[in-house]
Amino acid sequence: MKSYRVEDSAMMYRFSINLKQQLVEKNMTVLMLSKKTNQNVRTVYRWLAGTNIPNVFELLRLADILNIKIDDLFRWGK
Repeated sequence: MKSYRVEDSAMMYRFSINLKQQLVEKNMTVLMLSKKTNQNVRTVYRWLAGTNIPNVFELLRLADILNIKIDDLFRWGK
């Protein structure tokens, strides 16, 4: 099992919370997002659970699909 620093865990938590919020705001399902990002549904669920985070290329694609900046996925609050 891969170990993460506390800072990494906090970043992954922020990402998962913000991604969930974006899906709600955009009225998008996990299946829809997985198809648009060409990712397995399991991978998207891991993003939402905060156990995995996309690489930089996936983040660029995700931000483009959601019409947001990458920074918006890692901010606390709005």
